[in-house]
Amino acid sequence: MPLIHRMGPSVELELRTPGFFPAGRVVSMLGLNRLKNIIPIVLSERGAIRGRRARVWLSKLSPDVAERELAVVTTN
Repeated sequence: MPLIHRMGPSVELELRTPGFFPAGRVVSMLGLNRLKNIIPIVLSERGAIRGRRARVWLSKLSPDVAERELAVVTTN
């Protein structure tokens, strides 16, 4: 979303109904404004990692699933 904003459009994203895969039925709304004057951007190099955050939400799964997912984030 920050990259789309840098290109000019106003972006709004709203999570109307949260849910979990596969039966979660997530409902979200995306709004874009000012699509006529899009500014191209070039992303030819990866920037420095400025920070990392992760949060795992589980439904009807063992806590070790969250631990494995977080381990992947912290090691990569």
